Amino acid sequence: MTSPRGLKKALASFEGFHRYDPKNVAKLPSTVRIPSHVYVPGPCKYVTYRSDKWNDGSYDYIHDIDSYPRVKLGIIGKRNGRKTKVPKRISDNATLIMIRTRALGFGYTNNDNETVDCTVSRCSWFWHPTGRALLLIEDKRRLAAIVWGGDLGFEDRGIVG
Repeated sequence: MTSPRGLKKALASFEGFHRYDPKNVAKLPSTVRIPSHVYVPGPCKYVTYRSDKWNDGSYDYIHDIDSYPRVKLGIIGKRNGRKTKVPKRISDNATLIMIRTRALGFGYTNNDNETVDCTVSRCSWFWHPTGRALLLIEDKRRLAAIVWGGDLGFEDRGIVG
């Protein structure tokens, strides 16, 4: 259950990032669970999203991961890569902060040192309240991927690290 403090922090984070109040607040269904372990096919190189945070139109952004290759990418339901423990502070479910209504994709480096580009549809990026994990949620019903590690973080100006 979401605490009033967790909700207040999530709302403040949304407002800081987008520069406007959220249109609505919704609880994610219980099907959105953060697992204790995921398979990591390789380090995350970038995430992409569409944002209208300055209210002067929507723009597509590619956030290159500054702390690559330390940032991990776990794709839920895929069993390629190395099984990796998700830090407990992240796997503990809490109030998630929707930062963008439309995620466009991500990229990672596979074992052959090739960049794998992935596009997504019907997905949104959410931040974990620790500010240290980015969650890709499909149709507001299912966790599709999780990005964490390195200097990855969330600030009012956007994704950092």
